[in-house]
Amino acid sequence: MKMDFSQVMKDMDGTAFKIKDKKDGPERDLTLKDASLLALCTALQEDVGMDGKTSFERLELARRINKGGAIEIDPAEVTLIQNRLPKVYPILIAGVAYEMLKG
Repeated sequence: MKMDFSQVMKDMDGTAFKIKDKKDGPERDLTLKDASLLALCTALQEDVGMDGKTSFERLELARRINKGGAIEIDPAEVTLIQNRLPKVYPILIAGVAYEMLKG
């Protein structure tokens, strides 16, 4: 399926979530790309002992998403991201991203 990772993530009132790339940098809108990359690239306790193949596959998925825009993504990759989101984000952001990934 095609998924557009450049979509801006919005709160329940329709206001875009904001992030800063650097501590003193300007604010910008949080995108599904940002949320997905953090979910994929954050080392979680469950990742301890991950084999090299799985690590490489996750890196390749992150690289595809990082290119931006719409990419082909399979259901297993969507599920992987959806399952990791609440482990790195508060409920509201994780839930919005989860919903966006449902397509």
